[in-house]
Amino acid sequence: MTRRWVAGAAVLATAVVLTGCGSGKTVATPSPATVSEPTPSGSPTKCSSYGATWLKAYNKTAVKQGSPIRMISACCGEATRAGRHHCFLKLSLVGTRMLGCETVDLGPDGTPATVGRHENCALHR
Repeated sequence: MTRRWVAGAAVLATAVVLTGCGSGKTVATPSPATVSEPTPSGSPTKCSSYGATWLKAYNKTAVKQGSPIRMISACCGEATRAGRHHCFLKLSLVGTRMLGCETVDLGPDGTPATVGRHENCALHR
């Protein structure tokens, strides 16, 4: 049950707390019209520098907002023509050892462009 809670909290926090890469602004949750199609499963075959930059921006904003969610790792693939990055995210709650993983496509501004998909952390690197 705790694992499901961590994963659920991670998905909710990712949708609510995400900020643009390098941006100091908080971004509101995308409207359902923006987030329409499901995210394909699985991590990218190769991680770009976008993931590391986005991770730092996410954690910095999470600390400022008092969110207990921390990104442990973010592997994002190269941008598509639409500017989206397919990412595999590993998250944790401050003060716990529980991990949650999900794949999500992030738009050019770092907000979710698709609905995230819970992943089994043990099946990925």
